This record gives sequence, structure tokens and C-alpha cells, in this order.
Amino acid sequence: MNYIPIIHTINDKNIFIIIREFIKTWYEIDIIQPKEEINFGDRLGINLSDDINKVLNLFTDLNNSIIYGNKKYIHSAHNYIFTNQRLIISYNKKEEFLLLLQEGQQDLYFGIKKNDLLKDNPIIFRSLINIKTKEIIYYEDLNLYNFVINHVCTNCCKIKTRSYTYLFPKNDNAMKHKISEFISYFDYKRSFDKIVILEKNDAIAYIDYTENHYSSDFYLLTVNKWTEKQKDITEKIVEIFEWKGWSDNTNRFKF
Repeated sequence: MNYIPIIHTINDKNIFIIIREFIKTWYEIDIIQPKEEINFGDRLGINLSDDINKVLNLFTDLNNSIIYGNKKYIHSAHNYIFTNQRLIISYNKKEEFLLLLQEGQQDLYFGIKKNDLLKDNPIIFRSLINIKTKEIIYYEDLNLYNFVINHVCTNCCKIKTRSYTYLFPKNDNAMKHKISEFISYFDYKRSFDKIVILEKNDAIAYIDYTENHYSSDFYLLTVNKWTEKQKDITEKIVEIFEWKGWSDNTNRFKF
């Protein structure tokens, strides 16, 4: 099986179908899906929009698939959604905040505010907890659709995958030219808010234009190869960026 580009086909109506298909093809995981979706509104004692309930079911199904069906994909101590974050689904009545994901150090949470729980594709907020004062500060993040795409599709880790992550200065004209040349090499380009995803058979790249993601002076470029058969993209990237080699993800996984 090879990876055939599908992320660029995402729209508001098919997003959950395409995301599940992407997981199956890129990560090679058959998601364990129950016959009926969980009604998280009833489970948590709150009213939720259909969009939010579908995201919670997607995260739950993926989580269960990794734990019970694909243990070889466990990623370090944080084996959820292919990022350094843990799956948390609960409703904080005191803060009136639905928790979706928890960062591994347990001081950063992603969720939805009470007033947005009945909205389609609501805004996600990051809640940062000051460990010393316990004060919670909320920052507006992506909308729900782009949040799911970002957390499921951009960190495309997989056994045997080679990837490269590169921070580039956003005000460097020479680098902007290289990035433009790099983008033109891919067959498909699709923007999801501040994330640009590039696709080619057996290869995915993404550019994160989020402010202050790593530094206010830099943006993030990541390239992922699905198999070692993708030699042409290797040669092209080395040519454009003068890279010396690829990082190896395999040592980041437990078996």
C-alpha cells in the first residue's frame, strides 16, 4: 500500500470521513469504530453540537485503536493523536470548559468554552495554567476543523517514515524563495488557517505559520516521507535547502 494524497479533498461536509481514511492509509491503522457513536453530551451532562460530538468520537476511536489494536504505534509516554499530548475528554464545571487534549506536562489544555458548545466548527482555546499561581489564561487557537486537521495530519509519524523539521526565519527573502520553489514541487497545496499542507504520492509536508509557535521570528517546515521509495523528493529537498540527511523516527517508538 502507498499513500495517495487525500487531505486536499477535505471540505466541511466530508472532513470526518477523509480524516479517518487518512489515518487508515498514512498510519496504517484500521480505526476501531463501534456500531453507534457515543453521545458525549449525555455522558458529560451538557449539550453539544454534532460537530463537537463527532470530533470526540474520532479522538476516542483513534485512542482505542492505538491502545488495543496497534500497540506498536505507541509514541513514547504520549501515545495519543500522534503528538506530545494526551487525550482528555471531560467538562470542567468550575471553568465551564470542555477539555479535548492535554499537553504532556499537564500545564496546557485545548478545549471549547461553554458558550460555544452548541456551535458548528467552534473556536478552540488553549488554556495555559501558571504552575506557581494556578492562574488560567485562555488564548484563541484554530477553529475545530483546522484543529483536528492540525493534530491528526501534520505530525505524520509512522514506523519507517523519515522526516525533517526546519525552523526558517520569516523575514528572510532568500528563504522565502526556497520555500516557494519547494511548494511548487508538490502536486497538491491546501491551506487550513495558518497551516499549509503539501501532498505528493508518498510524501506530505506542512508549513506552520502560527505566530509564536516556536519563536516570533521563525516559522516551521516539516517534511515526511511515507517510504524510502520516495527518492525524488529527497533529492529535491537536499538540492533546495542543502540538507544533509533525514531524521529517523523509529527510535521514538516503543514496541
